Amino acid sequence: MVIGKVGNSGNSSEPHLHIHAEKDGEGIPVLFDSRFLKRNYLF
Repeated sequence: MVIGKVGNSGNSSEPHLHIHAEKDGEGIPVLFDSRFLKRNYLF
């Protein structure tokens, strides 16, 4: 499943992907490969 494309736009030094998940207006944890993503985490 594709969730987005990695790219470099705006003021950044390298390609990256921002993701955010929410339910009923509240942020929810995101799992990839059975691991929770953390802020500024490299996957």
